Amino acid sequence: MAALRAQAPDRAVHWAKQLQAAFYTHGLSLSEPSTVAAIASANGLDKGKVLQSLTGGTAQAQAEADFALTRTLRVSSYPTLLWIDGTGVHQLPATGTPLATLNGILDELLADKQAATATEPPSILATLTGAER
Repeated sequence: MAALRAQAPDRAVHWAKQLQAAFYTHGLSLSEPSTVAAIASANGLDKGKVLQSLTGGTAQAQAEADFALTRTLRVSSYPTLLWIDGTGVHQLPATGTPLATLNGILDELLADKQAATATEPPSILATLTGAER
C-alpha cells in the first residue's frame, strides 16, 4: 500500500481495492514485490519506483509510520470510520450500523463543527503526523 500510495496518495482507496482483489480474488501474495509492481504497472505508475520502494525499505518505513498513527488514533480493526474535525478524532460506528444511525451521528458532528468558533486550534491530524495545515 505504502509503495503505491507514495506515487498516487489521492488513490489510496483504489490501492486498497486493488490489493484486496490481488489477494482474495486472484490468490496472489502481497509479500511478493512482483504483485505490487504489477498493480502499479496496470494502473499507470512507475513500476521501477514501486520495486525500489519495496526493496529499499522506504515502503516498510512508511507502513510502520502508518501503523504508529493507527495506534495513536486507537484504531484496532478494519474497517474503521473516523471523523477528524481539526481538534479531535471521533471513531464512528461501522460494520452493521444502520445508515440512518450513521447519518444521525454525522449530522450531529457537522452541527457541532458549524457551531464552533472561527478560531480553531491546530488540526490534531497535523499535530500527530507533523504536517502543516
